[in-house]
Amino acid sequence: MNSSIYDRNISDKSVRRLKRARLSHVLLATVLVTSLTGCKSGGGGGGGGGSGGGDNVLDALAEQDFSGGVLSSYFVKSFAAFEDAATRLRENTARYTVQKSTWRFKGTEDYFSNYPIASARIEYAHAVGLTGKGQTVSIVDLGFLTTHEALAGKTLYEPGYALEPGSHGTAVASVLAGLSSNMIGVAPGANLALGEFVTDEKLAAATREATRLKAVAQNNSWGYPTVGATSEGFKQVFGSKSGAEYLSALDGYTRNGVVVFAVINEEPRTGASLMEALPALRPSLESGWLAVVNAVPKFDEDRILSATRISAGCLEAAKWCLTADGSWTAASGASATSYEFVTGSSFAAPQVSGALALLGEAFPNLTPHDLRIRLLASADNNFYQHDAQQELVPGFRHGYNQEFGHGFLNLRAALLPIGTPTVQMESGDAVESDRPLLVSGGTSGDAMAVSMAQHKVLVTDSFAGDFLVGGETLVGAMAAAPLMEHRILFATSGSLNPNYS
Repeated sequence: MNSSIYDRNISDKSVRRLKRARLSHVLLATVLVTSLTGCKSGGGGGGGGGSGGGDNVLDALAEQDFSGGVLSSYFVKSFAAFEDAATRLRENTARYTVQKSTWRFKGTEDYFSNYPIASARIEYAHAVGLTGKGQTVSIVDLGFLTTHEALAGKTLYEPGYALEPGSHGTAVASVLAGLSSNMIGVAPGANLALGEFVTDEKLAAATREATRLKAVAQNNSWGYPTVGATSEGFKQVFGSKSGAEYLSALDGYTRNGVVVFAVINEEPRTGASLMEALPALRPSLESGWLAVVNAVPKFDEDRILSATRISAGCLEAAKWCLTADGSWTAASGASATSYEFVTGSSFAAPQVSGALALLGEAFPNLTPHDLRIRLLASADNNFYQHDAQQELVPGFRHGYNQEFGHGFLNLRAALLPIGTPTVQMESGDAVESDRPLLVSGGTSGDAMAVSMAQHKVLVTDSFAGDFLVGGETLVGAMAAAPLMEHRILFATSGSLNPNYS
């Protein structure tokens, strides 16, 4: 099945001509939407009205008291207390349920049913109050309608030139950070820095701006379909003076930030194109690089059960690759209130970029590189066979393969402790906290647990994520021993205390 939707399907022979291709001319070229739950397809009208008060995440945040600080607001050791809120968003809120869809490619009989917000567990991040507030994400694309309602009121950093109007960049921006009565994106509170990919000079400028703004991620839903991840391809793209300047800008940005690239949209492809696999040729980029595959999953409340890939696989980019469902009802450039159904790796990538913004808000002490590793480590990889394992941090290995990389994006798992949690002791030693550190019982009863409940303890997981938990969680209860066991202990203890019983 050919799932090509956007610029990667353009058959330009010249790299320069490809860069100037208009994405909006091929958007939705091969997709037939047969039914959408709670929305209108195509332009005009969008995805139905909101479900009433209380479902606007940003407004709801303003009404909550987070005076206890970030740790007491966002970090959770379990989502049990937030399950009802997540369920309400997922099942009863129109701007979420608009993403439920059934569709097929024109000329085919195979139908897909999907719900990308739910399969990536994005509603859980929103349920605990995360929106990406205070984070900036760079978007390098083409075709932006900055006046669209889904981007209204958002901080937008625009370049020193007029942006090309259109739908592709508008849709990408809305999936990443949109918010209106008709839809919600992954990180609706994030700021966006917009730029175009049509020349090396604009690519370099957008990347330097991302560095200046300390953007947590730079999203790229474009590429060179005829240029492979080879030394010849590398020279073709970066061999010129302007290409070298763009590469230098990438080197500078990835020292701290994370570049996110959509893989090519050709499902049968056997070799990656250059940009998603660039670290294979320039290894210094790997710590700041992610590639993203598009697949439609089947899932339940706990895990991904299976997935049908509709883009190229990760291939040479497997070690830094994730999978997400890039089938969305997104903002359209047709008007400031129009929406349309789109699918492609173009719209899987901004979910990963938005996830980095959410994690950046949740874990302010972690670097973007730390957050990248956290997404890889928490990805759902239980639905396919692994080709290999990668040690992401000392002692923690994660399986991956060339089709799905490290697996499906999972925001819920990324926000929970990963690996072995530890407590930092006053001595400087780190003590594992996955078992009780204190034991109560006997004559003390539950006094110790009650006392510890008055305190919060900072727990750190294997990926340097900090979680504030109630002190009572570190106290275990000593089970009462049978009377005969007490007698045996007394008889073998050498104690002569007659009051022992």
